[in-house]
Formats: sequence, structure tokens, C-alpha cells
Amino acid sequence: MKIFTVLFLFATTLSSQHYQTFECPVSIDGKSLAYPFTGGFSNAQFSEYDFDQDGLLDLFVFDKQGDASMVFLRNASDNSFSFTKKYNQYLPLSITSFCLVNDFNRDGVVDLFTSGVPIGVSGVMLFEGSTIEDGFGFKVRKMGRADANSAPALWNRLDGAQVYVAPTDIPAIADVDFDGDLDILSFDSGGSYVIYNRNFQVENGFSKDTMDFRVDDICFGKFEEGGLSQEISLSTDPALCAFEPRPNINNQISQEQLKSGGLHSGSTVLAFDPDEDSDTDLILGDLLYNGLVYLNNGGSANQDLMTDIDETFPSYSLPANMNVFLSSFSIDVDNDGLKDILTTPNAIGKIQDFNSIWYYKNNGVGPNQFSLRKKNFLQEETIDFGSFTSPTFIDYNADGLMDILVGQGGSLSDEDVNMSLVLFENTGTKKNPSFELVDHDYLGFSEFKTTSNNPSPTFGDLDSDGDLDLIIGDNVGNLYYYENIAGAGQTLDFANKVFKYMDINVGNGAKPYLVDFDQDGLMDLVIGEERTNGFEIPGTQEFITGNLNYFKNIGKASEPLFNNDVFNPNNTSALGRIKVSFALNTAVDGGAAPVFFTKDDKLNVIVGSKTGRMVHHQFNSTDPIAEAPIVNDYLGFLKEGNDSSPALFDINNDGFFEILIGTSRGGLVFYNTDIETGTSSNTQVIVNKDIINVFPNPTNSIVTIEHKNYKSIDFIEVISAAGRLVKKVSNKNEVDLSKEAAGIYYLKIRGKDFNVVKTISLIK
Repeated sequence: MKIFTVLFLFATTLSSQHYQTFECPVSIDGKSLAYPFTGGFSNAQFSEYDFDQDGLLDLFVFDKQGDASMVFLRNASDNSFSFTKKYNQYLPLSITSFCLVNDFNRDGVVDLFTSGVPIGVSGVMLFEGSTIEDGFGFKVRKMGRADANSAPALWNRLDGAQVYVAPTDIPAIADVDFDGDLDILSFDSGGSYVIYNRNFQVENGFSKDTMDFRVDDICFGKFEEGGLSQEISLSTDPALCAFEPRPNINNQISQEQLKSGGLHSGSTVLAFDPDEDSDTDLILGDLLYNGLVYLNNGGSANQDLMTDIDETFPSYSLPANMNVFLSSFSIDVDNDGLKDILTTPNAIGKIQDFNSIWYYKNNGVGPNQFSLRKKNFLQEETIDFGSFTSPTFIDYNADGLMDILVGQGGSLSDEDVNMSLVLFENTGTKKNPSFELVDHDYLGFSEFKTTSNNPSPTFGDLDSDGDLDLIIGDNVGNLYYYENIAGAGQTLDFANKVFKYMDINVGNGAKPYLVDFDQDGLMDLVIGEERTNGFEIPGTQEFITGNLNYFKNIGKASEPLFNNDVFNPNNTSALGRIKVSFALNTAVDGGAAPVFFTKDDKLNVIVGSKTGRMVHHQFNSTDPIAEAPIVNDYLGFLKEGNDSSPALFDINNDGFFEILIGTSRGGLVFYNTDIETGTSSNTQVIVNKDIINVFPNPTNSIVTIEHKNYKSIDFIEVISAAGRLVKKVSNKNEVDLSKEAAGIYYLKIRGKDFNVVKTISLIK
């Protein structure tokens, strides 16, 4: 078995270890789930590689919703799959939009093809896998252009243009001409024709380590896809595109003969040869279509011509029909040597999110080659509520075992699958937890489906009576309050709800947490939200920003009271100056989701975010606007999808917290952490990034680092976008990048008491 050793895109510069998954049994409706904590599936993409080197092809899954990666190892005994996250720590963090694994240089080591969005191109970025030490790693490869200033992408060698793939699309990366090297098929920028980027590596006798792309055909298969529909027009001439302008006998061109490209805005392409006639057939998905279109190639490997269409593929079985913009993948699901088809939604948004991975079995070449076997491949074995999950730990039945309550947003496309609170009871032991779903609609919360969505629950003893009360935030900022009247040590029993609790509303995406922040014996209220807030501190010219709203409890022990004006002097809209949004101060991409805990007698918080990245801060003061230094600015290197919503508890009593994370994909992921529950700590506090200034940015040569609160910088490391160490300088506050290629770089700035990563743009 090979062990991966890989260079991240900038992630390796941070001082944290990658967390490992926490595993425990989970059952839903009497069914024990094979892999409960995948995080769910929304826009899954599939490819194959033998990750554990046992001779069997395993399944690589990349979910476009939040750019989350998963590996399913094939079991030799029965061809079933086992879920693992152990390879995730070695994958580049920059993969986005699409990611397909293949082996371009035929060296037996996996390579990754992904979108060029992170480097600013509408194309393809290649991460080459290479054997190093006792495993292999990835590095970014640029093909087709030798100039240092061009982006590290795949380029056409002749005209210097990039291999174009729209960020919305999924290309076909396959051996189109059956010569042994990988070619690329993708729609043109107008969206009506498939461009054939042929790899001439074999023809020109180049090394297998080279990809020599040239546009071999601007109209592969000679068909045209309609600008505003999935409709296909075929050509009868293998030398001419459909609707290519052709003079009639009077040397005139009619309007009907003009091509109509330029309006189409999204397609997916699968290239394969299911009829085994040595030419490449296609399956297309379209942004405006709920199905798939199959094109049969009646030409040859050197003269491709699409001659037959199945516009509702497979029309002879149950045709694919999901909302919306489907993608398809050729995968040998059952390991019988025949490539089956998996199809899933590709659009992000209001898509079908239940029964949304359709598996068509390949029965062999014939009139009914593909037949639908199931609509919920993988989904049937995992927790997946459709969209948005926000978990919290609570011992609801007072049996000494911590249970899990999950707010879930329900299906985005199925009105019958509503948002609710879902309760999992811990039926295991204190060292070996096991969870069973015991209530699909706890407290009947789905009754509010017309006024609320995306519920986010939190517990705390708000009225100081010894039991835990419940606060729920929702997508439009409202709060629900349920007073627990059971008493200490009793099963939860709530009084009637209070809707719009104390008229507190911080705006969209309210994620509350009850915590005694100022240590006065009363539970205060902290609420994360989507918007980034900013204000000038009264009497100063200092402007601060943040995503956490703090409401001080100004009531009595048995009578909590909050002023609902976040700008009241007791409150603040920027607790600890904690900002999880990396955009403008007024941006709505924060999505802060806090979970608090005490460590070394200091209050700490881990904050989830819209981007999925989680940041750990420590409070050194009870002043709510005092800066809370960063302990870890990329917790566990976890990339689990958008809208990460963490919950924290030592569920197996091993002295370390476990972290349970909800995501926009509708599932849950569970990890061990390196955060001890005791008082000892070996974590290093990192100063807030705003204290370290890097300028000018962008730059064309010299970068200066200004550090206000620290006297010295021990060293500065410059990391490329591929994760390569470019240079290292010691005891200086500037770096000369004049000899480096234009692009994105990451500066790791290390001092005695701080460790900060800054992004810099180098222009030429």
C-alpha cells in the first residue's frame, strides 16, 4: 500500500495537523449505515483509481457543493465500498468546480485534473502525482507554454490559448482517438460546439510526461447544441459542422443555415465507447435540461461524426430525470469489467438532493445496454437530509450519554421533504458511542416551514434553574426560545415556544450560542450571521469588523433579559473582532457558526463559515470588542463543503474533543481533534492577520512586512500556488520576488509568538 505525501496549495504552511475521522455506528429507521459521516451528496462527481494499491479500482468522489473530496475503497470480498478520509490530508486544497482523477503519463500514479478558477483562468489545472520517498505527491504542471508569466494551466501549443473549460462545465478527459494518451473534449465559449483538444504526445514521439494539446476539431462529431436548449442538430457531412454557413446553388446563405452559437451557458461531457466500435460516443448534460442526451458516433476514431441521438437517455429504460443540469460518469460500479453510468445534478442551488445519484448498470453491448438499478447510490448508506445541517450535543434523556440534535434544511426541490429538528439518541457507552435516529421532527418544528428554514439549535441554562433551555436560530434571523421545565437531571420537557425571542434579529443565517461570556453567572447570547459587520469604536478612529453578534444578559438569574439593539453599549456586532469572511466589510459570505469551550481557564471559540473553513480563537479578555487572537486559522485542514457548522464534545472520553460538523450538503462529518479537554495546552497563539501588514499588494518585486506588535520576524517563507517552497529569508521584513513568475504566492511569516499566512499577488 502506498502512502500519500503531497504539497497542498498553501495549507502546508500552517501549524496544524490534519484531523482524522471519528467512526461510530449510526442507524436510521432500523438500518445500520455503512458510512454515515460523509457529509452528504449534492453535486457529486466520480472517477476511479486504485488508492490502496490492492489491484481493485476504488471510487473518488468530488462534490462540487463546497469542493469536498471523498474516497471509497472497494472491498475484494463482495465489491462493496468502505468510506475513508485518510487520503484527504494529502489532496491540494485548491481543487474546485470539477475534479477528475486519471493517469496522464501512464506511470501508475494518480493525477488530478481540476478547474483553473484558483489561478484565474477558465481552463484546466493539472496536479501531477509523483513517487517521492515512501509514497507520492502532487505538483502543478503547466503544459504547452514555456513563458514564466503564464498561468500554470493546460495550453494549446500552437496558438498559445488555454484549453478552455467554463467554470460551470465538466469536460471529458479521455483517450478520444484511442492512441494511448489523454485528450480533452469541452464546449466552446459560445456553448454550441465541442472543441477537440487532441493530445499529440504519441504522434510526435514526446515523452509520456508531456501533454501536447492542439485543437484538432472545433466541432467534434459535427453536431451543434441549441443555444437555449439541449436540442441537437446533426451534420450529414463528416467534413462540415451542423449549420455551418454553406452557399446554395445561387451562392447565397440562408438564415436557416447560419449557426446559432453564443447563447448556451453550461454543459457536461462524458466521452466513452459503450458499443465497443472504436470510436468515441458522448453523453451530454445541459444547464437548462433535466435529462441526458446520448450521441452515437457513426464515424471512426479519425473522422468523428455523430449520426444518432437519444434525447432522453436511456429511452429504452427509465430515462435520467432530475432537477437540474446533469453530469454523467463512466464507472465500473459492480467490478464486472463493464463501465456503468452514474448521473448526478451539476448545478449548485435548487437541485434534486434526494435520490440524486442514479446508477445505470451496463448489461453488455446490445439494444438495452444500460438499465437503472438505483436512484440513491451511496446516499442510502449515509446521513443526508438534503441541505444545510447544524448539529449540537445534548443529553436529552438524562441517561449520562450525549445525544445529537440536528437542525436540517430539508430538500431544496422536494416540497414533501421539510426542514426540521432531527434527534439521534446515543445508545452506546461513554467510550463507544452509537447513535440511532429516534425523532425525524423533534418538537414538531417542521410546522414553521412556511416562515423559517435552516434551523440552528443551541442549549444553555438561560434561566438558571439547573436544566438546559433551547434557542433556535433560522435563515432569516429569527430566534425561537423553548424553556426547559423538566428540572435538573430529567428528560427534556419544554414549555410553549416563544417566537421572535425578545425581538432579536441579526439578519440572515442566524446561528446562536449560549455562553457566559463576561463570567457574571448569566448566560449571554452570541449569534453568528452571514453579513460582516463593521463600526468605529466610540471616541476613537478605529474601525473594527466581525461576524459574531454579542448580546449581554442584563437580566436576573431567573429572568434573562437582552437589549435587542446590537449597537447598545452592552452589546456588539463584532465580538472579539472575529471575521470569517475574507471579502469586503459589508459582504454576506460570512456564515459564522460559533461553538465555545473553556481551555486553560480561558474562553475559546471555533467558528464555522460560509466557505467551510473553521477558525479557532482564544479570548484573553471579557471585553467583547477586545481582539481574540487566532489559535488555528485553518482547523484540521478540513474542507467539508460550504456552511460549516461545528459542535464539540469529548464523545468517547479520551481526553480530546471530537468535532461534529454540519454542511450545506445535508450531511454530517465527524473528526477527532488535537484539542485536549484538560487544562494543558500545546497550541500556539497566532496573532490576528490584520496586525501583520503586507504591502504593496499586488506587487511586481519587493514585498514589505510591517509588524506592529512584535519586534522581530524570525523568518519568512514564500510558498507557490502549487505548495512549493520558493525561498526563505531570515531576520528580515522584506522579500524580493522580482525574479519569480507572476501569480499567487503565500507568505508564511514566523516570529517568536506568532505564525501568520498572508496571500500576495505578483504581477509583471
